[in-house]
Amino acid sequence: MLLPLLRRESLFGKWIDEHRVSREPEFWRLVGLALGDNDGKRALNTFCNTNDVLVEYFVDVASRLFGESFVELSKKRDKRQSRKELRVARILGTAGRILAEYASRAHDLVDDVDEDCFWQLVTSLYESDGSITVRYPSRDYAVPYPDISIRLAAHQSKLAEAISGRLTREGIAASFKIRSSVAEIRITSTRGYEGFFTRVRPLIKDPRRPETFRGTRTRDKTVEVIRELHERIAGST
Repeated sequence: MLLPLLRRESLFGKWIDEHRVSREPEFWRLVGLALGDNDGKRALNTFCNTNDVLVEYFVDVASRLFGESFVELSKKRDKRQSRKELRVARILGTAGRILAEYASRAHDLVDDVDEDCFWQLVTSLYESDGSITVRYPSRDYAVPYPDISIRLAAHQSKLAEAISGRLTREGIAASFKIRSSVAEIRITSTRGYEGFFTRVRPLIKDPRRPETFRGTRTRDKTVEVIRELHERIAGST
């Protein structure tokens, strides 16, 4: 059950209505981005990514929900060879503490948030570290089936399990498994695929819009197969 404090004074002398903010679907989009891109070493008031679309969206939503003064944007050099520069968006003060608190309790809150908030959370988890690809049952039966994967860090296994459970209760068969250092949620049925992308409208890696795969690790040839598969399963949905 959600039991927020109704109002808190910010470090900047402003007030934030936590009760209202925590019920905004876009707040849960921020929660998902902070969680989906977190390895346990980064504070949960922070989103760090190389994708400009996602970082700018995070900054825009946080600015609208809390005010521009609460948002700090910086850059961080990735020391790994041939890696793009990381952009770091941090929510400051009371706003940052509220985000971090809800993110840290997300595994307990998944069943309590309303439907719109839940799907915004799932959307951002998919955007930050999810993928869609195609599999083939066998060499002799070359009809592809979809494989949606959302990967979280192993220490987030309770969250992955909670998300998987609610997806299943929403009519989307989802499996959950810990693989090495990853807690993975998978959806591999055509019915599950259609239900998932009926509710999830991601900014990147959207099978309805092949151009949203640019800058991701998905190959152009795979994107074309995904587009054809989407049209076969979901049509123009």
